[in-house]
Amino acid sequence: SQHAVLKKTVTNKGKEETKVISHPDWSKELQALKECDLNRPGWSNSYKTDSIHRDSTLTIRYTAMEPKLRVRKLEIIQLNGDVQEVKAECLQANTWFTARQQLYFSSGKGYGIRGFQKVVLADSVSYTITASINRP
Repeated sequence: SQHAVLKKTVTNKGKEETKVISHPDWSKELQALKECDLNRPGWSNSYKTDSIHRDSTLTIRYTAMEPKLRVRKLEIIQLNGDVQEVKAECLQANTWFTARQQLYFSSGKGYGIRGFQKVVLADSVSYTITASINRP
């Protein structure tokens, strides 16, 4: 049977590294996206929800109503009921630390993460991860 191969490029501190992963651990690869799950008790009124129907496409947007929530925005695009794309924006901030992430997933194509971290008294770090799914 043919399996998907992941081509992953990480850019961090100006250095770029590309790897081809022949047997990706999908739960590990998609962990950052799994952490954007909004389906938690007590959060039902924490996000404003907008839905747009256009032909067979449904776009659902969730926007955080409270500043303490890490996931600021989440967008899910479905085609005929199947998830095609997921986009998320996350922000964590306190007195000592700021972290921002933009995540993107496209079903059968790949994912991307753009991140930025700033710790007090340390250099800020930005990084990019792009991964494309290739079928042999």
